[in-house]
Amino acid sequence: MIKAIFFDIDGTLVGFGHSEISDKTVRALDELRSHGVRLIISSGRCKQLITNVRDYPFDGYITMNGAIVEYGGKTISSIPIDRDDAVRIAELSDSHGYACAAIFSDFIGVNMESETYLRINRKIHIKPFPIINLQAMVKEREVYQYTVYASDKDIDRYYRPLVRHVRFPSWDPSFSDVTPDSVSKGLATEAVMRYLGLSREETAAFGDGGNDIPMLDAVGTAVAMGNSSPEVKEHATLIAEDADEDGVAKAMLSLGLV
Repeated sequence: MIKAIFFDIDGTLVGFGHSEISDKTVRALDELRSHGVRLIISSGRCKQLITNVRDYPFDGYITMNGAIVEYGGKTISSIPIDRDDAVRIAELSDSHGYACAAIFSDFIGVNMESETYLRINRKIHIKPFPIINLQAMVKEREVYQYTVYASDKDIDRYYRPLVRHVRFPSWDPSFSDVTPDSVSKGLATEAVMRYLGLSREETAAFGDGGNDIPMLDAVGTAVAMGNSSPEVKEHATLIAEDADEDGVAKAMLSLGLV
């Protein structure tokens, strides 16, 4: 019996053709809650930017790809990026001319705007961030996640060889998040499972991006959206319809959860 479900947001709960979660998906979530199933967000977004799920009362939040994990209003774990790596990433972004957004505990800022940065924010319905002096700010404050608006090729060329303690999870080849190497959606999922005393077989997850693969591998029932890449689908036990076609709600029906 499934007792907890983990949900990615962009491209999963909310299709890229929509600005917020659909009525059909909300009704399915309500039915799950009525059966006592715990519902947990698992997103690359920070909590301040989770604005497209209608303030739905999820039980827990895995944010910034696992950098911060909360359940029932309690913080289970909070892991910032290594300070030397944080400073180096800011320096590299400025010197190579890449827009780089930094997420602090209470603030989000970006060093510059770029076509890619603006396109991605429009795609997930996020307003532009304030422009900041990134290098100065990260020397004084802890960064929990970066988003670097550079291609996978340029990440491999300019960033990976010069930083030591970070991962580059991504769901789009034109940009990448940057998180501590000790976190992932999969590790965060396992932390919540331990906290709740749940076995792998008692959990399910829905995702669509490469950063969702560790989460899908951590649970007993792994659902990849129809809009997922072939690589993500290889890690699924069920392929749902596209997010824009209410794939989450339909998959829950197929699984007999609602």
